[in-house]
Amino acid sequence: MPEKPSFTGIQYKEYLGEYKDEFTKVLSTLQLVNFPQRILDKDYTLWSSTPNEIINRLGWLTLPESKYKEIDKFNEFSEQIIKNGFKSVVLVGMGGSSLAPEMFADSFKGLNHLNIFVLDSTDPEYILSVRSQLDLDSTLIIVSSKSGSTVETASLMNYFLAEYNKVMDRNDIGNHFVSITDPGSDLENISRELDYREIFLNKPDIGGRFSALSYFGLVPASLTGLDLGKFINNSKNAALLCNKNDININTGLRLGAFMGFLAEKMIDKLTIFTSKQISCLKFWIEQLVAESTGKNGKGILPIPAESFDINLNYGKDHAFIYIKIKGDENAENEISSIKNSGIPMVVMDLEDCYDLAGQIYLWEYATAVAGYFLKVNPFDQPDVESAKIFTRDFVQKYKETGLLEKEKPKFNIENITFYSNSQISDFNALRTWLKEKAVDGSYISIQAFLTPDINKKLLIYELAEILASEFDLPVTSGFGPRYLHSTGQLHKGDAGMGIFIQLTSDIASDVQIPDKPFSEVSSLTFGILKNAQALGDYGALKNKGRNIVSINLGHDTDSELNKLIELF
Repeated sequence: MPEKPSFTGIQYKEYLGEYKDEFTKVLSTLQLVNFPQRILDKDYTLWSSTPNEIINRLGWLTLPESKYKEIDKFNEFSEQIIKNGFKSVVLVGMGGSSLAPEMFADSFKGLNHLNIFVLDSTDPEYILSVRSQLDLDSTLIIVSSKSGSTVETASLMNYFLAEYNKVMDRNDIGNHFVSITDPGSDLENISRELDYREIFLNKPDIGGRFSALSYFGLVPASLTGLDLGKFINNSKNAALLCNKNDININTGLRLGAFMGFLAEKMIDKLTIFTSKQISCLKFWIEQLVAESTGKNGKGILPIPAESFDINLNYGKDHAFIYIKIKGDENAENEISSIKNSGIPMVVMDLEDCYDLAGQIYLWEYATAVAGYFLKVNPFDQPDVESAKIFTRDFVQKYKETGLLEKEKPKFNIENITFYSNSQISDFNALRTWLKEKAVDGSYISIQAFLTPDINKKLLIYELAEILASEFDLPVTSGFGPRYLHSTGQLHKGDAGMGIFIQLTSDIASDVQIPDKPFSEVSSLTFGILKNAQALGDYGALKNKGRNIVSINLGHDTDSELNKLIELF
Protein backbone atom coordinates (compact mmCIF):
# COMPACT_ATOMS: atom_id res chain seq x y z
CA MET A 1 0.00 0.00 0.00
CA PRO A 2 1.24 3.55 -0.73
CA GLU A 3 2.02 5.98 2.05
CA LYS A 4 -0.73 8.52 2.71
CA PRO A 5 0.62 11.70 4.29
CA SER A 6 -1.69 14.67 3.74
CA PHE A 7 -2.52 18.20 4.76
CA THR A 8 -5.86 19.96 4.74
CA GLY A 9 -7.51 19.60 1.35
CA ILE A 10 -4.82 17.49 -0.33
CA GLN A 11 -4.50 13.71 -0.31
CA TYR A 12 -1.02 12.50 -1.27
CA LYS A 13 -0.05 8.97 -2.34
CA GLU A 14 3.26 7.55 -3.53
CA TYR A 15 3.82 4.49 -5.67
CA LEU A 16 7.51 3.49 -5.70
CA GLY A 17 7.38 0.00 -7.15
CA GLU A 18 10.74 -1.74 -6.73
CA TYR A 19 12.23 1.34 -5.04
CA LYS A 20 9.86 1.40 -2.06
CA ASP A 21 12.19 -0.10 0.57
CA GLU A 22 15.19 1.95 -0.49
CA PHE A 23 13.09 5.12 -0.55
CA THR A 24 11.92 4.48 3.01
CA LYS A 25 15.55 4.35 4.16
CA VAL A 26 16.33 7.57 2.30
CA LEU A 27 13.43 9.34 4.01
CA SER A 28 14.77 8.30 7.40
CA THR A 29 18.16 9.74 6.51
CA LEU A 30 16.51 13.02 5.47
CA GLN A 31 14.78 13.19 8.84
CA LEU A 32 18.07 12.57 10.64
CA VAL A 33 19.71 15.63 9.04
CA ASN A 34 16.75 17.72 10.34
CA PHE A 35 16.16 19.42 6.99
CA PRO A 36 13.06 21.43 8.12
CA GLN A 37 14.85 23.24 10.93
CA ARG A 38 18.01 23.79 8.93
CA ILE A 39 16.20 25.42 6.04
CA LEU A 40 14.33 27.71 8.46
CA ASP A 41 17.73 28.58 9.95
CA LYS A 42 18.96 29.44 6.43
CA ASP A 43 21.64 26.76 6.59
CA TYR A 44 23.20 27.17 3.16
CA THR A 45 25.34 24.04 3.65
CA LEU A 46 22.30 21.98 2.68
CA TRP A 47 23.18 22.91 -0.92
CA SER A 48 26.54 24.64 -1.11
CA SER A 49 29.77 25.51 0.66
CA THR A 50 29.06 29.22 0.18
CA PRO A 51 25.97 31.29 1.07
CA ASN A 52 25.79 33.08 -2.30
CA GLU A 53 22.23 33.24 -3.71
CA ILE A 54 20.91 31.06 -0.89
CA ILE A 55 20.53 32.96 2.38
CA ASN A 56 19.17 35.95 0.42
CA ARG A 57 16.69 33.73 -1.49
CA LEU A 58 14.70 32.06 1.30
CA GLY A 59 12.09 34.73 1.97
CA TRP A 60 9.40 32.52 0.41
CA LEU A 61 9.45 30.28 3.48
CA THR A 62 7.50 32.78 5.62
CA LEU A 63 5.24 34.28 2.94
CA PRO A 64 2.02 32.44 3.96
CA GLU A 65 2.08 33.97 7.43
CA SER A 66 3.20 37.45 6.41
CA LYS A 67 0.82 37.79 3.45
CA TYR A 68 -2.13 36.55 5.52
CA LYS A 69 -1.72 39.74 7.54
CA GLU A 70 -2.10 41.82 4.36
CA ILE A 71 -5.42 40.41 3.18
CA ASP A 72 -7.22 43.71 3.81
CA LYS A 73 -4.67 45.51 1.65
CA PHE A 74 -5.22 43.13 -1.28
CA ASN A 75 -9.01 43.30 -0.93
CA GLU A 76 -9.01 47.10 -0.80
CA PHE A 77 -6.89 47.21 -3.95
CA SER A 78 -9.13 44.85 -5.92
CA GLU A 79 -12.31 46.57 -4.73
CA GLN A 80 -10.96 49.94 -5.89
CA ILE A 81 -10.05 48.56 -9.31
CA ILE A 82 -13.58 47.28 -9.87
CA LYS A 83 -15.19 50.35 -8.29
CA ASN A 84 -13.21 52.63 -10.64
CA GLY A 85 -14.74 50.93 -13.67
CA PHE A 86 -11.89 48.78 -14.92
CA LYS A 87 -13.05 45.85 -17.06
CA SER A 88 -9.76 44.39 -18.33
CA VAL A 89 -6.36 43.74 -16.77
CA VAL A 90 -3.18 43.11 -18.75
CA LEU A 91 -0.23 41.75 -16.78
CA VAL A 92 3.09 42.09 -18.59
CA GLY A 93 5.91 39.99 -17.15
CA MET A 94 8.07 36.95 -17.80
CA GLY A 95 8.77 33.68 -16.01
CA GLY A 96 8.01 33.87 -12.31
CA SER A 97 6.18 37.16 -12.84
CA SER A 98 3.71 35.68 -15.32
CA LEU A 99 3.25 31.94 -14.78
CA ALA A 100 1.56 32.14 -11.36
CA PRO A 101 -0.79 34.98 -12.44
CA GLU A 102 -1.68 32.96 -15.53
CA MET A 103 -2.45 29.94 -13.33
CA PHE A 104 -4.69 32.00 -11.03
CA ALA A 105 -6.47 33.77 -13.89
CA ASP A 106 -7.21 30.49 -15.64
CA SER A 107 -8.17 28.45 -12.58
CA PHE A 108 -10.47 31.10 -11.06
CA LYS A 109 -11.89 32.59 -14.25
CA GLY A 110 -15.51 33.64 -14.12
CA LEU A 111 -15.57 34.74 -10.46
CA ASN A 112 -15.84 38.41 -11.41
CA HIS A 113 -16.24 40.56 -14.50
CA LEU A 114 -12.58 41.42 -15.04
CA ASN A 115 -11.04 40.08 -18.23
CA ILE A 116 -7.44 39.18 -17.34
CA PHE A 117 -4.72 38.85 -19.98
CA VAL A 118 -1.21 37.64 -19.17
CA LEU A 119 1.18 38.91 -21.85
CA ASP A 120 4.59 37.18 -21.78
CA SER A 121 5.47 37.27 -25.46
CA THR A 122 7.40 39.52 -27.83
CA ASP A 123 5.49 38.19 -30.83
CA PRO A 124 4.03 41.27 -32.58
CA GLU A 125 0.95 39.49 -33.94
CA TYR A 126 0.07 38.25 -30.46
CA ILE A 127 0.62 41.70 -28.95
CA LEU A 128 -1.66 43.24 -31.58
CA SER A 129 -4.26 40.53 -30.93
CA VAL A 130 -4.35 41.38 -27.21
CA ARG A 131 -4.40 45.11 -27.96
CA SER A 132 -7.38 44.69 -30.30
CA GLN A 133 -9.47 43.29 -27.43
CA LEU A 134 -8.87 46.25 -25.09
CA ASP A 135 -10.71 49.45 -24.36
CA LEU A 136 -7.84 51.40 -22.82
CA ASP A 137 -10.18 53.64 -20.82
CA SER A 138 -11.28 50.61 -18.80
CA THR A 139 -7.98 48.65 -18.86
CA LEU A 140 -5.42 48.32 -16.06
CA ILE A 141 -1.81 47.44 -16.94
CA ILE A 142 0.23 45.58 -14.31
CA VAL A 143 3.96 45.77 -15.00
CA SER A 144 5.65 42.94 -13.11
CA SER A 145 9.43 42.49 -12.92
CA LYS A 146 11.68 41.61 -9.99
CA SER A 147 14.76 43.23 -11.50
CA GLY A 148 12.75 46.01 -13.09
CA SER A 149 14.88 45.76 -16.22
CA THR A 150 13.65 42.58 -17.97
CA VAL A 151 13.83 43.51 -21.65
CA GLU A 152 10.48 41.97 -22.64
CA THR A 153 8.61 43.59 -19.74
CA ALA A 154 10.21 47.02 -20.23
CA SER A 155 9.46 46.90 -23.96
CA LEU A 156 5.80 45.98 -23.39
CA MET A 157 5.43 48.71 -20.76
CA ASN A 158 6.81 51.32 -23.16
CA TYR A 159 4.48 50.04 -25.89
CA PHE A 160 1.38 50.39 -23.71
CA LEU A 161 2.46 53.81 -22.42
CA ALA A 162 2.66 54.92 -26.05
CA GLU A 163 -0.78 53.46 -26.78
CA TYR A 164 -2.32 55.34 -23.84
CA ASN A 165 -0.55 58.50 -24.91
CA LYS A 166 -2.55 58.36 -28.16
CA VAL A 167 -5.95 58.40 -26.44
CA MET A 168 -5.69 60.33 -23.16
CA ASP A 169 -3.96 63.16 -21.37
CA ARG A 170 -0.50 62.15 -20.17
CA ASN A 171 -1.30 63.21 -16.61
CA ASP A 172 -4.09 60.60 -16.47
CA ILE A 173 -2.08 57.67 -17.82
CA GLY A 174 -0.42 56.68 -14.53
CA ASN A 175 -3.83 55.90 -13.07
CA HIS A 176 -4.02 52.95 -15.48
CA PHE A 177 -0.68 51.43 -14.42
CA VAL A 178 0.41 49.34 -11.43
CA SER A 179 3.91 47.97 -10.87
CA ILE A 180 5.28 45.03 -8.88
CA THR A 181 9.03 45.02 -8.40
CA ASP A 182 11.90 44.95 -5.92
CA PRO A 183 12.90 48.08 -3.98
CA GLY A 184 15.34 50.36 -5.81
CA SER A 185 14.74 48.89 -9.26
CA ASP A 186 14.49 50.94 -12.45
CA LEU A 187 10.81 50.02 -12.56
CA GLU A 188 10.20 51.52 -9.13
CA ASN A 189 11.87 54.74 -10.23
CA ILE A 190 9.86 54.95 -13.46
CA SER A 191 6.63 54.14 -11.59
CA ARG A 192 7.19 57.02 -9.20
CA GLU A 193 8.20 59.37 -11.98
CA LEU A 194 5.05 58.55 -13.97
CA ASP A 195 2.83 58.49 -10.86
CA TYR A 196 1.51 54.92 -11.19
CA ARG A 197 -1.64 54.36 -9.16
CA GLU A 198 0.03 51.65 -7.05
CA ILE A 199 3.59 50.38 -6.53
CA PHE A 200 3.96 47.03 -4.77
CA LEU A 201 7.53 46.57 -3.53
CA ASN A 202 8.29 42.91 -2.97
CA LYS A 203 10.75 41.47 -0.46
CA PRO A 204 14.07 41.25 -2.35
CA ASP A 205 15.00 37.91 -0.72
CA ILE A 206 12.54 35.99 -2.91
CA GLY A 207 13.62 34.57 -6.27
CA GLY A 208 11.31 34.98 -9.24
CA ARG A 209 10.21 31.36 -9.54
CA PHE A 210 9.56 31.19 -5.77
CA SER A 211 7.43 34.35 -5.79
CA ALA A 212 3.92 32.98 -6.44
CA LEU A 213 2.77 33.68 -2.86
CA SER A 214 4.31 37.16 -2.81
CA TYR A 215 2.99 40.35 -4.40
CA PHE A 216 3.97 38.96 -7.80
CA GLY A 217 1.28 36.29 -7.50
CA LEU A 218 -1.19 37.63 -4.97
CA VAL A 219 -1.81 41.08 -6.48
CA PRO A 220 -3.11 39.60 -9.76
CA ALA A 221 -4.78 36.77 -7.80
CA SER A 222 -6.78 39.32 -5.83
CA LEU A 223 -8.27 40.57 -9.12
CA THR A 224 -9.71 37.15 -10.03
CA GLY A 225 -12.42 37.41 -7.39
CA LEU A 226 -11.20 34.51 -5.26
CA ASP A 227 -11.51 34.46 -1.48
CA LEU A 228 -7.93 35.47 -0.70
CA GLY A 229 -8.20 34.61 3.00
CA LYS A 230 -9.22 31.04 2.22
CA PHE A 231 -6.54 30.84 -0.46
CA ILE A 232 -3.61 32.01 1.68
CA ASN A 233 -4.82 29.90 4.61
CA ASN A 234 -4.25 26.80 2.47
CA SER A 235 -0.63 27.82 2.00
CA LYS A 236 -0.32 28.36 5.77
CA ASN A 237 -1.47 24.79 6.37
CA ALA A 238 1.10 23.50 3.90
CA ALA A 239 3.87 25.56 5.50
CA LEU A 240 3.02 24.24 8.97
CA LEU A 241 3.37 20.65 7.85
CA CYS A 242 6.54 21.30 5.83
CA ASN A 243 8.11 22.72 8.99
CA LYS A 244 7.71 19.42 10.84
CA ASN A 245 10.63 17.01 10.99
CA ASP A 246 8.34 14.01 10.59
CA ILE A 247 8.49 12.01 7.37
CA ASN A 248 5.02 10.60 7.98
CA ILE A 249 3.30 13.98 7.63
CA ASN A 250 5.81 16.32 5.91
CA THR A 251 4.57 16.03 2.33
CA GLY A 252 7.16 18.54 1.09
CA LEU A 253 9.98 16.33 2.34
CA ARG A 254 8.44 13.27 0.73
CA LEU A 255 7.76 14.87 -2.66
CA GLY A 256 11.23 16.41 -2.76
CA ALA A 257 12.81 13.13 -1.79
CA PHE A 258 10.72 11.37 -4.45
CA MET A 259 12.13 13.67 -7.15
CA GLY A 260 15.69 13.84 -5.84
CA PHE A 261 16.09 10.17 -4.95
CA LEU A 262 14.84 9.06 -8.36
CA ALA A 263 16.96 11.64 -10.21
CA GLU A 264 20.03 10.23 -8.47
CA LYS A 265 19.09 6.92 -10.08
CA MET A 266 18.82 8.65 -13.48
CA ILE A 267 15.02 8.58 -13.32
CA ASP A 268 15.05 12.26 -14.20
CA LYS A 269 12.04 12.68 -16.51
CA LEU A 270 8.95 13.84 -14.62
CA THR A 271 5.70 13.79 -16.60
CA ILE A 272 3.05 15.98 -14.96
CA PHE A 273 -0.66 15.64 -15.67
CA THR A 274 -3.47 17.60 -14.03
CA SER A 275 -7.21 17.99 -14.09
CA LYS A 276 -8.26 20.39 -16.83
CA GLN A 277 -9.49 22.96 -14.32
CA ILE A 278 -5.95 23.45 -12.98
CA SER A 279 -4.03 22.75 -16.19
CA CYS A 280 -1.79 25.84 -15.85
CA LEU A 281 -0.34 24.41 -12.62
CA LYS A 282 1.89 22.05 -14.58
CA PHE A 283 3.51 24.93 -16.48
CA TRP A 284 4.24 26.74 -13.22
CA ILE A 285 5.77 23.52 -11.83
CA GLU A 286 7.77 23.12 -15.05
CA GLN A 287 9.58 26.42 -14.53
CA LEU A 288 10.13 25.85 -10.82
CA VAL A 289 11.65 22.38 -11.22
CA ALA A 290 13.54 22.94 -14.48
CA GLU A 291 15.22 26.21 -13.56
CA SER A 292 15.96 25.10 -9.99
CA THR A 293 17.51 21.70 -10.73
CA GLY A 294 18.94 22.00 -14.26
CA LYS A 295 22.55 23.01 -13.64
CA ASN A 296 26.04 21.64 -13.05
CA GLY A 297 25.40 18.81 -15.52
CA LYS A 298 22.34 17.61 -13.59
CA GLY A 299 18.62 18.23 -13.72
CA ILE A 300 15.06 16.96 -13.54
CA LEU A 301 13.16 17.39 -16.80
CA PRO A 302 9.49 18.24 -16.13
CA ILE A 303 7.15 17.33 -18.98
CA PRO A 304 3.72 19.01 -18.82
CA ALA A 305 1.35 16.53 -20.46
CA GLU A 306 -2.03 17.14 -22.03
CA SER A 307 -2.83 13.47 -21.49
CA PHE A 308 -1.21 10.18 -20.59
CA ASP A 309 -0.59 8.02 -23.64
CA ILE A 310 -0.29 4.48 -22.33
CA ASN A 311 0.93 3.37 -25.78
CA LEU A 312 4.18 5.36 -25.46
CA ASN A 313 7.32 3.68 -24.20
CA TYR A 314 8.17 5.98 -21.31
CA GLY A 315 11.40 4.14 -20.53
CA LYS A 316 13.22 3.45 -17.29
CA ASP A 317 14.08 7.11 -16.69
CA HIS A 318 10.46 8.20 -16.16
CA ALA A 319 8.30 9.06 -13.15
CA PHE A 320 4.81 10.54 -13.04
CA ILE A 321 2.89 13.19 -11.11
CA TYR A 322 -0.90 13.27 -11.30
CA ILE A 323 -2.68 16.19 -9.61
CA LYS A 324 -6.44 16.17 -9.84
CA ILE A 325 -9.50 17.82 -8.40
CA LYS A 326 -11.35 15.34 -6.23
CA GLY A 327 -14.01 13.52 -8.26
CA ASP A 328 -12.18 13.84 -11.59
CA GLU A 329 -12.08 10.27 -12.90
CA ASN A 330 -11.20 11.07 -16.54
CA ALA A 331 -7.76 9.44 -16.48
CA GLU A 332 -8.37 6.56 -14.06
CA ASN A 333 -7.69 3.81 -16.62
CA GLU A 334 -4.39 5.38 -17.65
CA ILE A 335 -3.40 5.94 -14.02
CA SER A 336 -4.16 2.33 -13.15
CA SER A 337 -2.06 1.18 -16.09
CA ILE A 338 0.92 3.24 -14.89
CA LYS A 339 0.53 1.98 -11.31
CA ASN A 340 0.50 -1.60 -12.56
CA SER A 341 3.57 -1.00 -14.73
CA GLY A 342 5.71 -0.24 -11.69
CA ILE A 343 6.71 3.23 -12.93
CA PRO A 344 7.19 5.51 -9.88
CA MET A 345 4.27 7.85 -9.38
CA VAL A 346 2.73 10.40 -7.02
CA VAL A 347 -1.01 11.04 -7.07
CA MET A 348 -2.55 14.05 -5.31
CA ASP A 349 -6.25 14.80 -4.89
CA LEU A 350 -7.24 18.44 -4.31
CA GLU A 351 -10.55 19.52 -2.80
CA ASP A 352 -10.83 22.48 -5.18
CA CYS A 353 -8.80 25.25 -6.84
CA TYR A 354 -8.10 26.92 -3.50
CA ASP A 355 -5.68 24.08 -2.79
CA LEU A 356 -3.40 25.55 -5.47
CA ALA A 357 -1.95 27.72 -2.69
CA GLY A 358 -0.95 24.61 -0.77
CA GLN A 359 0.47 23.11 -3.96
CA ILE A 360 2.62 26.19 -4.50
CA TYR A 361 4.25 25.97 -1.09
CA LEU A 362 4.52 22.19 -1.31
CA TRP A 363 6.33 22.29 -4.67
CA GLU A 364 8.63 25.13 -3.64
CA TYR A 365 9.65 23.20 -0.55
CA ALA A 366 9.98 19.93 -2.45
CA THR A 367 12.16 21.59 -5.07
CA ALA A 368 14.51 22.81 -2.34
CA VAL A 369 14.68 19.22 -1.03
CA ALA A 370 15.37 17.87 -4.53
CA GLY A 371 18.26 20.34 -4.83
CA TYR A 372 19.69 18.89 -1.62
CA PHE A 373 19.69 15.41 -3.17
CA LEU A 374 21.21 16.60 -6.45
CA LYS A 375 23.80 18.76 -4.63
CA VAL A 376 22.86 21.86 -6.64
CA ASN A 377 21.80 25.32 -5.50
CA PRO A 378 18.08 25.45 -6.39
CA PHE A 379 17.96 29.24 -6.09
CA ASP A 380 20.45 30.40 -8.74
CA GLN A 381 20.35 30.31 -12.54
CA PRO A 382 23.97 30.35 -13.78
CA ASP A 383 23.26 29.67 -17.47
CA VAL A 384 20.29 31.97 -18.12
CA GLU A 385 22.48 34.95 -18.97
CA SER A 386 24.20 33.20 -21.90
CA ALA A 387 21.22 33.50 -24.27
CA LYS A 388 20.70 37.12 -23.19
CA ILE A 389 24.31 37.97 -24.07
CA PHE A 390 23.96 36.48 -27.56
CA THR A 391 20.62 38.30 -28.01
CA ARG A 392 22.11 41.66 -26.98
CA ASP A 393 24.91 41.14 -29.51
CA PHE A 394 22.42 40.43 -32.31
CA VAL A 395 20.32 43.46 -31.35
CA GLN A 396 23.37 45.73 -31.26
CA LYS A 397 24.53 44.54 -34.68
CA TYR A 398 21.01 45.08 -36.02
CA LYS A 399 21.00 48.66 -34.74
CA GLU A 400 24.36 49.25 -36.42
CA THR A 401 23.65 47.55 -39.75
CA GLY A 402 19.87 47.15 -40.05
CA LEU A 403 20.31 43.40 -40.50
CA LEU A 404 20.05 40.32 -38.28
CA GLU A 405 22.97 38.04 -39.06
CA LYS A 406 22.07 34.42 -39.83
CA GLU A 407 24.25 31.45 -40.73
CA LYS A 408 23.84 29.79 -44.09
CA PRO A 409 20.90 27.32 -44.28
CA LYS A 410 21.57 23.61 -44.66
CA PHE A 411 18.68 23.01 -47.09
CA ASN A 412 15.16 24.08 -48.10
CA ILE A 413 11.92 22.27 -48.73
CA GLU A 414 9.81 24.81 -50.63
CA ASN A 415 9.21 27.64 -48.11
CA ILE A 416 10.69 25.78 -45.12
CA THR A 417 14.36 26.50 -44.39
CA PHE A 418 16.57 24.31 -42.19
CA TYR A 419 19.60 25.41 -40.14
CA SER A 420 21.76 23.26 -37.87
CA ASN A 421 25.11 22.96 -36.13
CA SER A 422 25.39 19.45 -37.60
CA GLN A 423 26.10 18.25 -41.13
CA ILE A 424 22.56 17.78 -42.46
CA SER A 425 21.95 18.09 -46.20
CA ASP A 426 18.32 17.02 -46.65
CA PHE A 427 15.30 15.83 -44.69
CA ASN A 428 16.31 12.17 -44.77
CA ALA A 429 19.65 13.17 -43.27
CA LEU A 430 17.76 15.12 -40.58
CA ARG A 431 15.70 12.06 -39.68
CA THR A 432 18.85 9.93 -39.54
CA TRP A 433 20.55 12.54 -37.34
CA LEU A 434 17.59 12.58 -34.96
CA LYS A 435 17.59 8.77 -34.74
CA GLU A 436 21.31 8.77 -33.98
CA LYS A 437 20.86 11.30 -31.18
CA ALA A 438 17.79 9.51 -29.76
CA VAL A 439 19.70 7.47 -27.19
CA ASP A 440 18.64 6.41 -23.69
CA GLY A 441 18.29 9.43 -21.43
CA SER A 442 17.83 11.99 -24.20
CA TYR A 443 14.79 14.13 -24.91
CA ILE A 444 13.44 16.42 -27.62
CA SER A 445 12.52 20.03 -26.94
CA ILE A 446 10.41 22.02 -29.42
CA GLN A 447 11.11 25.74 -29.09
CA ALA A 448 8.48 27.69 -31.01
CA PHE A 449 9.24 31.35 -31.66
CA LEU A 450 5.77 31.65 -33.19
CA THR A 451 2.53 33.42 -32.37
CA PRO A 452 1.18 31.52 -29.32
CA ASP A 453 -2.41 31.25 -30.59
CA ILE A 454 -4.61 28.22 -30.01
CA ASN A 455 -4.18 26.81 -33.50
CA LYS A 456 -0.40 26.80 -33.32
CA LYS A 457 -0.53 25.30 -29.83
CA LEU A 458 -2.59 22.42 -31.16
CA LEU A 459 -0.24 21.93 -34.10
CA ILE A 460 2.78 21.94 -31.77
CA TYR A 461 1.09 19.30 -29.59
CA GLU A 462 0.46 17.21 -32.70
CA LEU A 463 4.08 17.54 -33.79
CA ALA A 464 5.25 16.60 -30.27
CA GLU A 465 3.13 13.44 -30.29
CA ILE A 466 4.50 12.40 -33.69
CA LEU A 467 8.10 12.97 -32.61
CA ALA A 468 7.58 11.08 -29.34
CA SER A 469 6.20 8.09 -31.21
CA GLU A 470 8.71 8.23 -34.07
CA PHE A 471 11.88 8.58 -31.99
CA ASP A 472 10.68 6.91 -28.77
CA LEU A 473 11.67 9.90 -26.64
CA PRO A 474 9.94 12.29 -24.26
CA VAL A 475 9.12 15.59 -25.99
CA THR A 476 8.65 18.97 -24.35
CA SER A 477 7.55 22.17 -26.03
CA GLY A 478 7.46 25.85 -25.26
CA PHE A 479 6.87 29.18 -26.96
CA GLY A 480 9.71 31.66 -27.15
CA PRO A 481 10.78 33.85 -25.53
CA ARG A 482 8.60 32.59 -22.67
CA TYR A 483 10.48 29.28 -22.30
CA LEU A 484 13.81 31.16 -21.94
CA HIS A 485 12.55 32.23 -18.50
CA SER A 486 11.18 28.78 -17.73
CA THR A 487 13.23 25.87 -19.06
CA GLY A 488 16.14 27.70 -20.70
CA GLN A 489 18.38 27.15 -17.67
CA LEU A 490 17.85 23.38 -17.79
CA HIS A 491 18.53 23.21 -21.53
CA LYS A 492 21.99 24.66 -21.03
CA GLY A 493 22.78 23.43 -17.53
CA ASP A 494 21.77 19.76 -17.55
CA ALA A 495 23.78 16.75 -18.77
CA GLY A 496 23.39 17.78 -22.42
CA MET A 497 20.94 15.10 -23.50
CA GLY A 498 18.51 17.49 -25.17
CA ILE A 499 17.76 17.55 -28.90
CA PHE A 500 16.39 20.98 -29.76
CA ILE A 501 14.05 21.79 -32.63
CA GLN A 502 13.65 25.55 -32.90
CA LEU A 503 10.75 26.88 -34.99
CA THR A 504 10.80 30.45 -36.33
CA SER A 505 8.82 32.48 -38.84
CA ASP A 506 9.20 35.60 -40.94
CA ILE A 507 7.70 38.83 -39.64
CA ALA A 508 4.26 39.48 -41.10
CA SER A 509 3.02 42.40 -38.96
CA ASP A 510 5.41 44.28 -36.73
CA VAL A 511 5.17 46.69 -33.79
CA GLN A 512 7.61 49.44 -32.83
CA ILE A 513 9.18 49.50 -29.37
CA PRO A 514 9.68 53.04 -28.02
CA ASP A 515 13.24 53.44 -26.76
CA LYS A 516 11.98 55.11 -23.57
CA PRO A 517 8.57 55.83 -21.97
CA PHE A 518 6.65 58.22 -24.26
CA SER A 519 9.58 58.46 -26.67
CA GLU A 520 8.72 58.76 -30.36
CA VAL A 521 12.13 57.30 -31.18
CA SER A 522 12.21 53.55 -31.86
CA SER A 523 15.35 51.71 -32.83
CA LEU A 524 13.85 48.23 -32.46
CA THR A 525 10.62 46.34 -33.15
CA PHE A 526 9.05 43.40 -31.34
CA GLY A 527 9.53 41.24 -34.44
CA ILE A 528 13.25 41.97 -34.56
CA LEU A 529 13.56 41.43 -30.81
CA LYS A 530 11.79 38.05 -31.03
CA ASN A 531 14.00 36.90 -33.91
CA ALA A 532 17.12 38.13 -32.09
CA GLN A 533 16.04 36.09 -29.06
CA ALA A 534 15.65 32.99 -31.24
CA LEU A 535 19.10 33.56 -32.75
CA GLY A 536 20.49 34.26 -29.28
CA ASP A 537 19.26 30.99 -27.82
CA TYR A 538 20.39 29.10 -30.92
CA GLY A 539 23.85 30.60 -30.39
CA ALA A 540 23.88 29.82 -26.67
CA LEU A 541 22.86 26.18 -27.22
CA LYS A 542 25.35 25.81 -30.07
CA ASN A 543 28.07 27.30 -27.84
CA LYS A 544 27.25 24.67 -25.18
CA GLY A 545 27.62 21.89 -27.76
CA ARG A 546 23.92 21.02 -27.72
CA ASN A 547 22.22 19.30 -30.65
CA ILE A 548 19.98 21.83 -32.38
CA VAL A 549 18.15 22.34 -35.65
CA SER A 550 16.35 25.60 -36.44
CA ILE A 551 13.46 25.53 -38.91
CA ASN A 552 12.08 28.73 -40.45
CA LEU A 553 8.47 28.39 -41.57
CA GLY A 554 8.27 31.57 -43.65
CA HIS A 555 5.18 33.78 -43.60
CA ASP A 556 2.33 31.26 -43.81
CA THR A 557 3.24 29.63 -40.50
CA ASP A 558 0.18 27.41 -40.00
CA SER A 559 0.38 26.00 -43.50
CA GLU A 560 4.12 25.32 -43.28
CA LEU A 561 3.76 23.83 -39.79
CA ASN A 562 1.21 21.39 -41.23
CA LYS A 563 3.73 20.53 -43.96
CA LEU A 564 6.40 19.90 -41.36
CA ILE A 565 4.04 17.58 -39.50
CA GLU A 566 3.40 15.70 -42.75
CA LEU A 567 7.14 15.40 -43.37
CA PHE A 568 7.64 13.77 -39.97
